Amino acid sequence: MRTLYSLALIVVFLFTQCSSDDDPDKAGFPKAEEGTMTALVGEDEWVSDPNETAISIIDNTISIGAKAPDGSSMSLVVVGTETGTYEIQTINSGQIPLNSAAFSPANLAVSNPTFASLSISNSAKGSITISNIDTDNATMSGSFDVTLSRFVDGQEELIDVTGEFNTVGYTDSVVPIDDNSFSVKVNGVAFEPELISGAIVAGKLTLVFNNGAVQGISIDLPTNVSTGTQNLGGFGTAISALYYLGSVRYSSFNGSGAVIVTQHDTTNKRIEGTFSFDAEEWPLGSGTVSITEGEFALTYK
Repeated sequence: MRTLYSLALIVVFLFTQCSSDDDPDKAGFPKAEEGTMTALVGEDEWVSDPNETAISIIDNTISIGAKAPDGSSMSLVVVGTETGTYEIQTINSGQIPLNSAAFSPANLAVSNPTFASLSISNSAKGSITISNIDTDNATMSGSFDVTLSRFVDGQEELIDVTGEFNTVGYTDSVVPIDDNSFSVKVNGVAFEPELISGAIVAGKLTLVFNNGAVQGISIDLPTNVSTGTQNLGGFGTAISALYYLGSVRYSSFNGSGAVIVTQHDTTNKRIEGTFSFDAEEWPLGSGTVSITEGEFALTYK
């Protein structure tokens, strides 16, 4: 009997050791290699391209973006620059939606939109954790566990996304605006931003013109956008624009306007163009704004 008991203990020990060695990842997603982000998106494993994974720290905000080889992308935003856990907020939370997460599928379209925490639904939830900020090497690591929402044909769809990012490089400065220029009118009134900048984040070229959290305009374009007219779509699409005034956001929509790219030098990362569009309060509301006579010329990161 003592021999059988001893054998049982050995079997239990070996099973425990094998389980630990064969399944080191208890979270369900693949371990992130240095400079990458990995996640479990629904039931699918997701791994970013290290060349398309980046972090920026601007205006007390950490923006984390990653893109996979298939074109899908993940973005995380937290307001703060310290390690810690940041709870995401929905629009219905009664707070200004500061911390947010979004996942855009590879075949992004009106019929297949982005999953986001900035949703009219109260179902979106979760948190983003910044576990380490290495200021000597300018890298950052952390994790996230969120439930994201989208609406297709009036029906809500939810997806659970859990993952991590490991020693991803970050920048905490913007391109000097000496050679950058921007002008636009919002409802016929000139808007003069303090910041004129651009960067490639999560597989998109994002142009940013703002006065911090007070007022701003952002434009998303493909990284290889060519010269010519680029028609704007709705929030989260590959070519879109957003205007905000305080906590109120206004998004472009299909047929609302266009960006005309007059020059794009991908080698020297210089882009110039004009734009105009109408925007509707997003995601709910009856407010509208008219963005006209927009012009930009800037060097991006």
